[in-house]
Amino acid sequence: MLLSACSAHPPIEKVIVQTKYEKILPPREYIQPTVDPKPPSIPAVNDALVYYGLDLQAALQRCNADKRSLRQWQATQAK
Repeated sequence: MLLSACSAHPPIEKVIVQTKYEKILPPREYIQPTVDPKPPSIPAVNDALVYYGLDLQAALQRCNADKRSLRQWQATQAK
């Protein structure tokens, strides 16, 4: 016995993948300047305390420089 049948190939489904890139900027409150404390106007007695205060001030200035750079970068990304 010989069996034969006609059949069509099922259509090949094509999957299309689309990649979407989205810029996510940091929140504004993360890039606000940090308050830079000024050294006291009266002379300090303890030398270590003076140097500690100056180190804190330098650290805050570096922190604000980082935030300034981030704000500049954010301004260029928003265009």
